[in-house]
Amino acid sequence: MDALAARDASRGALAGKQVQEVAGKVGGGNVAAWLSAVRLRHWSKNLLVFLPILLSHQVLMSPQLEQSLWAFLAFSLCASSAYIINDLSDRHTDLQHPARRSRPFASGRLGPGSGALASFLLLAAALGVALQLGHRFELVLVGYYFVTWAYSRWLRSVAIIDVLILAGLYSARIVAGSAATDIALSYWFLALATFMFLSLAVVKRYAEIREAIHAGVIGGYGRGYDAADLPFLSTLGIAAGYCSVLVLALYINSADATALYRNRGLLWLICPLLWFWIVRVWRMAMRGEMPEDPVVFATADTTSYVVLAVITAIAMLSI
Repeated sequence: MDALAARDASRGALAGKQVQEVAGKVGGGNVAAWLSAVRLRHWSKNLLVFLPILLSHQVLMSPQLEQSLWAFLAFSLCASSAYIINDLSDRHTDLQHPARRSRPFASGRLGPGSGALASFLLLAAALGVALQLGHRFELVLVGYYFVTWAYSRWLRSVAIIDVLILAGLYSARIVAGSAATDIALSYWFLALATFMFLSLAVVKRYAEIREAIHAGVIGGYGRGYDAADLPFLSTLGIAAGYCSVLVLALYINSADATALYRNRGLLWLICPLLWFWIVRVWRMAMRGEMPEDPVVFATADTTSYVVLAVITAIAMLSI
């Protein structure tokens, strides 16, 4: 009996130790791993849903602002679900990458089963929030998710198509903000955003391929480009950025701008500021100083904040 009691006590102590270890992981390391997996920092991209109410000068109208906040939450949850699926699909390729190998699923800190479950729950929560915003928003959100899924599975390795998809995913956030608030988007703004996001998508891809070349990775981490494509990508991206400035200049001289801005002549000052920011982003990318996602980079860049503040001040003085 004494031997059985001692054995049970030993097993109890061992079980207690295992419970403490699991609790420690959940309370510490695993929490950090999950925060990394959902990419909270990348939620900054979803601030694009607020652009429709900003550009229509309805930001102070509480119904539209509330709807935009719900749209931001829905898109953030949906995007986190998509990020997890992307990382699960990429976990073997990420092991070849000097930075991505530390991602939770590639490093083994999180298992694929728990990742799939978390992705499903995040998507379900996003759809639950979307129910409050109408069918148009739901369609945009579902379309965004399926395109993101297709991109993660196949389209990211198809040259040219990949950057068009990335640009479209950026633009989808603006369309979602419009759908959530029932604020119609200007074709001028859609054209400007399309060219701008295409330039930023190409910056992202350019930075990835440049990094892969310097790391000696053949095939650019499976992105469908090689060293010979860098000049082509830079030309494409810079041209798209310049086109966005051109669209802005044409808009300033249009009847649409006259209806919204009493002092629209001041808007011309935005053109050189936008041109400066685009040129600076590309200069940094060519020097290898640009992280892979320029939108996330801008949220931590002092110069970008200064440019944004000056553009905002000019726009407010023009109203």
